[in-house]
Amino acid sequence: MTAAPDVAAPGHPPAGARRRDYVLPKVPTPHADESLPGLLMRTAEPFRFHDPRRLFKRLDLPKHILATLCQADPAGEQGRLLRAALRLDETAFRRLTLWTDDVTTVSILGEPVWRELVRPEVRAVCPLCLEESQHHRAVWLVDLLPVCARHGARLIERCPAPGCGRRLDWSGAAVHRCGALACRFDLRKAEAVRVEPERLGAVVALDALLHGREPDAKGHLELPFGTALKLSFILGKMSLGIERRGRAPGLIRREIDRIPEILREGWRALDDWPRGFHALLEARRAQAAGRAGKDGLHKAFGSLAKYVHEWAREPWGPPIGAAFAEYAAAQPDLATTSHTLRRYAPGTEVRHLHVSLSQAQQMLGISPATMQAIAERRGMYVLPPRGSGTPSL
Repeated sequence: MTAAPDVAAPGHPPAGARRRDYVLPKVPTPHADESLPGLLMRTAEPFRFHDPRRLFKRLDLPKHILATLCQADPAGEQGRLLRAALRLDETAFRRLTLWTDDVTTVSILGEPVWRELVRPEVRAVCPLCLEESQHHRAVWLVDLLPVCARHGARLIERCPAPGCGRRLDWSGAAVHRCGALACRFDLRKAEAVRVEPERLGAVVALDALLHGREPDAKGHLELPFGTALKLSFILGKMSLGIERRGRAPGLIRREIDRIPEILREGWRALDDWPRGFHALLEARRAQAAGRAGKDGLHKAFGSLAKYVHEWAREPWGPPIGAAFAEYAAAQPDLATTSHTLRRYAPGTEVRHLHVSLSQAQQMLGISPATMQAIAERRGMYVLPPRGSGTPSL
Protein backbone atom coordinates (compact mmCIF):
# COMPACT_ATOMS: atom_id res chain seq x y z
CA MET A 1 0.00 0.00 0.00
CA THR A 2 1.46 3.33 -1.01
CA ALA A 3 1.56 6.09 1.60
CA ALA A 4 -0.29 9.25 0.74
CA PRO A 5 1.95 12.21 -0.03
CA ASP A 6 2.18 15.04 2.48
CA VAL A 7 -0.35 17.68 1.57
CA ALA A 8 -0.37 21.10 3.15
CA ALA A 9 -3.55 22.18 4.86
CA PRO A 10 -5.50 24.90 3.05
CA GLY A 11 -4.09 28.32 3.79
CA HIS A 12 -0.87 26.92 5.27
CA PRO A 13 2.58 26.70 3.66
CA PRO A 14 4.08 23.28 2.84
CA ALA A 15 5.65 21.31 5.70
CA GLY A 16 8.99 22.83 6.74
CA ALA A 17 8.41 26.12 4.92
CA ARG A 18 7.47 27.96 8.11
CA ARG A 19 10.79 27.06 9.67
CA ARG A 20 12.82 28.36 6.75
CA ASP A 21 10.79 31.49 6.02
CA TYR A 22 9.48 32.56 9.43
CA VAL A 23 10.05 36.26 10.07
CA LEU A 24 8.97 38.12 13.21
CA PRO A 25 6.34 40.75 12.41
CA LYS A 26 8.22 43.47 14.29
CA VAL A 27 11.90 43.70 15.30
CA PRO A 28 13.53 46.79 16.88
CA THR A 29 16.70 48.16 15.33
CA PRO A 30 19.75 46.97 17.36
CA HIS A 31 21.83 49.58 19.16
CA ALA A 32 25.53 49.61 18.25
CA ASP A 33 26.54 48.43 21.74
CA GLU A 34 23.59 46.09 22.38
CA SER A 35 23.80 42.44 23.43
CA LEU A 36 21.88 39.74 21.55
CA PRO A 37 19.95 38.46 24.61
CA GLY A 38 19.05 42.06 25.40
CA LEU A 39 17.77 42.59 21.85
CA LEU A 40 15.62 39.47 22.16
CA MET A 41 14.09 40.81 25.39
CA ARG A 42 13.26 44.10 23.66
CA THR A 43 11.80 42.18 20.72
CA ALA A 44 9.62 40.07 23.05
CA GLU A 45 8.35 43.04 25.09
CA PRO A 46 5.54 44.17 22.70
CA PHE A 47 4.26 40.57 22.59
CA ARG A 48 4.29 40.44 26.42
CA PHE A 49 6.35 37.24 26.36
CA HIS A 50 7.82 36.56 29.81
CA ASP A 51 10.29 34.15 28.15
CA PRO A 52 11.92 35.62 25.00
CA ARG A 53 12.41 32.12 23.60
CA ARG A 54 8.69 32.09 22.73
CA LEU A 55 9.62 34.36 19.80
CA PHE A 56 11.02 31.31 18.01
CA LYS A 57 8.40 28.72 18.94
CA ARG A 58 7.58 28.12 15.28
CA LEU A 59 11.23 27.33 14.52
CA ASP A 60 11.20 24.18 16.69
CA LEU A 61 14.65 24.99 18.05
CA PRO A 62 16.28 22.87 20.80
CA LYS A 63 15.19 23.91 24.29
CA HIS A 64 18.36 25.74 25.27
CA ILE A 65 18.51 28.56 27.78
CA LEU A 66 18.52 31.94 26.07
CA ALA A 67 22.26 32.51 26.65
CA THR A 68 23.05 29.23 24.85
CA LEU A 69 20.65 30.04 22.02
CA CYS A 70 22.54 33.31 21.52
CA GLN A 71 25.74 31.34 20.92
CA ALA A 72 24.41 29.71 17.74
CA ASP A 73 26.86 29.46 14.85
CA PRO A 74 25.81 32.11 12.27
CA ALA A 75 26.71 29.68 9.47
CA GLY A 76 24.75 26.78 11.02
CA GLU A 77 21.06 25.99 10.67
CA GLN A 78 20.04 27.55 13.99
CA GLY A 79 22.02 30.70 13.24
CA ARG A 80 20.44 31.10 9.78
CA LEU A 81 16.93 30.61 11.20
CA LEU A 82 17.49 33.14 14.00
CA ARG A 83 19.02 35.68 11.63
CA ALA A 84 16.13 35.37 9.19
CA ALA A 85 13.52 35.65 11.95
CA LEU A 86 15.20 38.79 13.34
CA ARG A 87 15.54 40.35 9.85
CA LEU A 88 19.28 40.82 10.30
CA ASP A 89 21.96 40.59 7.64
CA GLU A 90 24.94 38.33 8.26
CA THR A 91 27.29 41.15 9.30
CA ALA A 92 24.88 42.51 11.92
CA PHE A 93 24.09 39.05 13.28
CA ARG A 94 27.77 38.08 13.56
CA ARG A 95 28.42 41.21 15.63
CA LEU A 96 25.51 40.39 17.94
CA THR A 97 26.00 36.64 18.36
CA LEU A 98 28.14 35.26 21.19
CA TRP A 99 29.47 32.49 18.95
CA THR A 100 33.15 32.00 18.03
CA ASP A 101 34.87 29.07 16.36
CA ASP A 102 36.98 28.60 19.51
CA VAL A 103 35.20 26.86 22.39
CA THR A 104 37.40 28.69 24.92
CA THR A 105 36.07 32.13 23.92
CA VAL A 106 32.78 34.05 23.63
CA SER A 107 32.19 36.90 21.18
CA ILE A 108 31.39 40.33 22.64
CA LEU A 109 30.56 42.81 19.85
CA GLY A 110 32.65 40.70 17.50
CA GLU A 111 35.66 40.52 19.86
CA PRO A 112 36.61 37.06 21.21
CA VAL A 113 36.87 37.06 25.02
CA TRP A 114 38.15 34.27 27.24
CA ARG A 115 35.02 32.31 28.21
CA GLU A 116 35.99 32.21 31.90
CA LEU A 117 35.71 36.01 32.02
CA VAL A 118 32.12 36.12 30.70
CA ARG A 119 28.76 35.20 32.29
CA PRO A 120 26.16 35.36 29.50
CA GLU A 121 23.46 33.77 31.66
CA VAL A 122 23.43 36.80 34.02
CA ARG A 123 21.67 40.09 33.16
CA ALA A 124 23.94 42.59 34.91
CA VAL A 125 22.90 46.23 34.38
CA CYS A 126 23.92 49.80 35.16
CA PRO A 127 20.86 51.69 36.47
CA LEU A 128 22.22 55.03 35.22
CA CYS A 129 22.70 53.69 31.69
CA LEU A 130 19.16 52.28 31.70
CA GLU A 131 17.88 55.76 32.54
CA GLU A 132 19.50 56.98 29.31
CA SER A 133 18.36 54.09 27.12
CA GLN A 134 16.44 50.93 28.00
CA HIS A 135 18.67 48.41 26.24
CA HIS A 136 21.24 45.93 27.54
CA ARG A 137 24.88 46.74 26.70
CA ALA A 138 27.01 43.83 25.48
CA VAL A 139 29.96 44.85 27.69
CA TRP A 140 27.80 44.04 30.76
CA LEU A 141 28.12 40.36 29.86
CA VAL A 142 31.84 40.52 30.76
CA ASP A 143 32.10 39.32 34.35
CA LEU A 144 35.56 40.86 34.71
CA LEU A 145 34.15 44.37 34.12
CA PRO A 146 31.72 44.74 37.06
CA VAL A 147 31.75 48.54 36.86
CA CYS A 148 30.19 50.83 34.25
CA ALA A 149 32.97 52.70 32.45
CA ARG A 150 30.61 55.57 31.63
CA HIS A 151 29.20 56.29 35.09
CA GLY A 152 31.67 54.55 37.42
CA ALA A 153 28.76 52.67 39.01
CA ARG A 154 28.84 49.03 40.05
CA LEU A 155 26.69 46.80 37.87
CA ILE A 156 23.62 45.27 39.50
CA GLU A 157 23.06 41.54 39.01
CA ARG A 158 20.45 40.99 41.74
CA CYS A 159 17.16 42.78 42.19
CA PRO A 160 17.59 45.36 44.98
CA ALA A 161 13.87 45.48 45.81
CA PRO A 162 13.09 44.66 49.46
CA GLY A 163 12.05 41.03 49.82
CA CYS A 164 13.25 40.03 46.35
CA GLY A 165 17.03 39.77 45.86
CA ARG A 166 16.56 37.47 42.85
CA ARG A 167 19.46 37.17 40.44
CA LEU A 168 18.59 38.88 37.17
CA ASP A 169 18.28 36.56 34.19
CA TRP A 170 16.77 36.83 30.71
CA SER A 171 13.15 36.44 31.75
CA GLY A 172 10.66 39.22 32.29
CA ALA A 173 8.77 41.89 30.43
CA ALA A 174 11.64 44.35 29.95
CA VAL A 175 15.40 44.78 30.26
CA HIS A 176 14.94 47.51 32.87
CA ARG A 177 12.73 45.41 35.19
CA CYS A 178 13.22 42.46 37.53
CA GLY A 179 12.08 39.24 35.89
CA ALA A 180 10.10 37.98 38.89
CA LEU A 181 6.38 38.25 38.14
CA ALA A 182 5.64 39.17 41.74
CA CYS A 183 8.25 41.94 41.72
CA ARG A 184 8.94 43.61 38.35
CA PHE A 185 11.00 46.28 40.15
CA ASP A 186 12.15 49.14 37.90
CA LEU A 187 15.95 48.79 37.95
CA ARG A 188 16.38 52.41 36.90
CA LYS A 189 15.36 53.32 40.47
CA ALA A 190 18.13 51.25 42.03
CA GLU A 191 20.75 53.12 44.02
CA ALA A 192 23.98 53.57 42.02
CA VAL A 193 27.05 52.60 44.05
CA ARG A 194 30.00 54.58 42.71
CA VAL A 195 33.64 53.47 42.50
CA GLU A 196 36.46 55.94 43.12
CA PRO A 197 37.56 57.55 39.80
CA GLU A 198 41.24 56.79 40.45
CA ARG A 199 40.46 53.05 40.35
CA LEU A 200 38.69 53.17 36.98
CA GLY A 201 41.56 53.86 34.59
CA ALA A 202 41.81 50.29 33.29
CA VAL A 203 38.04 49.82 33.07
CA VAL A 204 37.70 52.98 30.96
CA ALA A 205 40.69 52.04 28.76
CA LEU A 206 39.42 48.50 28.13
CA ASP A 207 35.92 49.79 27.39
CA ALA A 208 37.43 52.14 24.82
CA LEU A 209 39.26 49.23 23.17
CA LEU A 210 36.04 47.21 22.91
CA HIS A 211 34.17 50.06 21.26
CA GLY A 212 36.93 50.90 18.81
CA ARG A 213 38.15 54.04 20.55
CA GLU A 214 41.78 54.79 21.35
CA PRO A 215 42.40 54.35 25.11
CA ASP A 216 44.04 57.12 27.08
CA ALA A 217 47.49 55.56 27.40
CA LYS A 218 51.15 56.54 27.26
CA GLY A 219 51.95 54.04 24.52
CA HIS A 220 50.25 50.77 25.33
CA LEU A 221 51.10 47.41 23.81
CA GLU A 222 48.58 47.17 20.97
CA LEU A 223 46.38 44.17 21.66
CA PRO A 224 42.78 43.24 20.79
CA PHE A 225 40.23 43.80 23.54
CA GLY A 226 39.90 40.16 24.63
CA THR A 227 43.66 39.68 24.95
CA ALA A 228 44.20 43.00 26.73
CA LEU A 229 41.42 42.09 29.18
CA LYS A 230 42.91 38.68 29.93
CA LEU A 231 46.46 40.00 30.35
CA SER A 232 45.32 42.89 32.54
CA PHE A 233 43.65 40.36 34.82
CA ILE A 234 46.61 37.96 35.01
CA LEU A 235 49.31 40.64 35.32
CA GLY A 236 47.21 42.56 37.83
CA LYS A 237 46.75 39.63 40.16
CA MET A 238 50.47 38.83 39.83
CA SER A 239 51.26 42.43 40.77
CA LEU A 240 49.10 42.16 43.90
CA GLY A 241 50.71 38.88 44.92
CA ILE A 242 47.79 36.58 43.96
CA GLU A 243 49.78 33.57 42.76
CA ARG A 244 47.12 30.89 42.37
CA ARG A 245 46.45 29.72 38.82
CA GLY A 246 42.96 28.44 39.61
CA ARG A 247 39.89 29.07 37.46
CA ALA A 248 39.12 32.73 36.91
CA PRO A 249 35.37 32.71 37.81
CA GLY A 250 36.03 31.68 41.41
CA LEU A 251 38.71 34.34 41.86
CA ILE A 252 36.50 37.02 40.31
CA ARG A 253 33.66 36.16 42.68
CA ARG A 254 35.99 36.15 45.73
CA GLU A 255 37.75 39.37 44.78
CA ILE A 256 34.86 41.23 43.11
CA ASP A 257 35.46 44.40 45.13
CA ARG A 258 39.16 44.42 44.14
CA ILE A 259 38.65 43.77 40.42
CA PRO A 260 39.02 47.44 39.39
CA GLU A 261 42.31 47.57 41.36
CA ILE A 262 43.52 44.29 39.82
CA LEU A 263 42.78 45.55 36.31
CA ARG A 264 44.42 48.89 37.10
CA GLU A 265 47.69 47.22 38.11
CA GLY A 266 47.60 44.91 35.09
CA TRP A 267 46.89 47.75 32.67
CA ARG A 268 49.87 49.66 34.08
CA ALA A 269 52.07 46.80 32.92
CA LEU A 270 50.66 47.07 29.37
CA ASP A 271 50.65 50.86 29.36
CA ASP A 272 53.89 52.74 28.59
CA TRP A 273 55.28 49.57 27.01
CA PRO A 274 57.73 48.03 27.84
CA ARG A 275 58.65 50.17 30.85
CA GLY A 276 55.43 49.38 32.66
CA PHE A 277 56.01 45.65 32.14
CA HIS A 278 59.63 45.90 33.30
CA ALA A 279 58.45 47.73 36.44
CA LEU A 280 56.14 44.78 37.17
CA LEU A 281 59.04 42.34 36.68
CA GLU A 282 61.14 44.41 39.08
CA ALA A 283 58.36 44.24 41.66
CA ARG A 284 58.07 40.47 41.18
CA ARG A 285 61.81 40.06 41.80
CA ALA A 286 61.48 42.03 45.04
CA GLN A 287 59.04 39.35 46.25
CA ALA A 288 61.34 36.42 45.32
CA ALA A 289 62.47 35.74 48.90
CA GLY A 290 59.07 34.31 49.75
CA ARG A 291 59.07 31.75 46.92
CA ALA A 292 60.40 28.22 47.00
CA GLY A 293 63.60 27.33 45.17
CA LYS A 294 67.21 28.53 45.09
CA ASP A 295 67.56 30.32 41.76
CA GLY A 296 66.21 30.54 38.24
CA LEU A 297 63.48 32.51 36.54
CA HIS A 298 60.67 30.82 38.45
CA LYS A 299 62.29 31.81 41.73
CA ALA A 300 62.71 35.37 40.48
CA PHE A 301 59.27 35.90 38.91
CA GLY A 302 57.05 33.11 40.24
CA SER A 303 54.27 31.75 38.04
CA LEU A 304 54.53 34.82 35.78
CA ALA A 305 57.52 33.14 34.09
CA LYS A 306 55.31 30.18 33.17
CA TYR A 307 52.60 32.46 31.85
CA VAL A 308 55.07 34.30 29.59
CA HIS A 309 56.40 30.97 28.30
CA GLU A 310 52.84 29.92 27.39
CA TRP A 311 52.10 33.28 25.74
CA ALA A 312 55.20 32.99 23.51
CA ARG A 313 53.25 30.51 21.34
CA GLU A 314 50.34 32.92 20.78
CA PRO A 315 50.19 35.24 17.75
CA TRP A 316 50.30 38.29 20.04
CA GLY A 317 52.93 36.81 22.42
CA PRO A 318 56.37 37.62 20.87
CA PRO A 319 56.57 41.25 22.10
CA ILE A 320 55.84 40.10 25.65
CA GLY A 321 58.39 37.28 25.47
CA ALA A 322 60.99 39.61 24.00
CA ALA A 323 60.44 42.23 26.73
CA PHE A 324 60.69 39.51 29.39
CA ALA A 325 63.88 38.03 27.90
CA GLU A 326 65.48 41.46 27.47
CA TYR A 327 64.85 42.33 31.10
CA ALA A 328 66.08 38.95 32.40
CA ALA A 329 69.19 39.10 30.22
CA ALA A 330 70.14 42.47 31.67
CA GLN A 331 70.17 41.13 35.25
CA PRO A 332 73.66 39.70 35.95
CA ASP A 333 72.61 37.85 39.11
CA LEU A 334 70.04 35.75 37.21
CA ALA A 335 72.86 34.03 35.26
CA THR A 336 70.53 33.37 32.31
CA THR A 337 71.69 31.62 29.15
CA SER A 338 70.71 32.22 25.54
CA HIS A 339 69.13 28.74 25.40
CA THR A 340 66.87 29.52 28.37
CA LEU A 341 65.76 32.93 27.13
CA ARG A 342 64.96 31.73 23.62
CA ARG A 343 62.17 29.63 25.16
CA TYR A 344 60.46 32.91 26.04
CA ALA A 345 61.38 34.82 22.88
CA PRO A 346 61.84 32.31 20.04
CA GLY A 347 63.25 33.92 16.91
CA THR A 348 63.97 37.20 18.71
CA GLU A 349 67.45 38.61 19.18
CA VAL A 350 68.03 39.32 22.87
CA ARG A 351 70.33 42.23 23.67
CA HIS A 352 72.66 42.50 26.69
CA LEU A 353 72.76 38.72 27.05
CA HIS A 354 75.03 37.35 29.76
CA VAL A 355 76.86 34.36 28.27
CA SER A 356 79.49 32.06 29.67
CA LEU A 357 83.15 32.64 28.87
CA SER A 358 83.26 29.51 26.72
CA GLN A 359 80.07 30.51 24.86
CA ALA A 360 81.55 33.91 24.03
CA GLN A 361 84.79 32.27 22.88
CA GLN A 362 82.90 29.88 20.59
CA MET A 363 80.70 32.66 19.20
CA LEU A 364 83.75 34.72 18.29
CA GLY A 365 85.85 31.77 17.17
CA ILE A 366 88.89 32.68 19.29
CA SER A 367 91.10 30.96 21.86
CA PRO A 368 90.39 31.03 25.62
CA ALA A 369 93.44 33.22 26.24
CA THR A 370 92.32 35.76 23.62
CA MET A 371 88.82 35.79 25.08
CA GLN A 372 90.20 36.46 28.55
CA ALA A 373 92.35 39.30 27.20
CA ILE A 374 89.34 40.88 25.42
CA ALA A 375 87.26 40.62 28.58
CA GLU A 376 89.95 42.41 30.61
CA ARG A 377 90.51 45.08 27.91
CA ARG A 378 86.78 45.82 27.56
CA GLY A 379 86.17 46.00 31.26
CA MET A 380 84.05 42.84 31.25
CA TYR A 381 83.98 40.63 34.28
CA VAL A 382 83.20 36.98 34.96
CA LEU A 383 80.39 36.19 37.39
CA PRO A 384 80.82 33.12 39.60
CA PRO A 385 78.36 30.22 39.21
CA ARG A 386 74.99 30.55 40.97
CA GLY A 387 73.65 27.17 42.00
CA SER A 388 73.42 25.12 38.83
CA GLY A 389 74.36 28.12 36.64
CA THR A 390 77.61 28.71 34.79
CA PRO A 391 80.13 31.57 34.97
CA SER A 392 78.93 34.38 32.70
CA LEU A 393 80.20 37.64 31.25
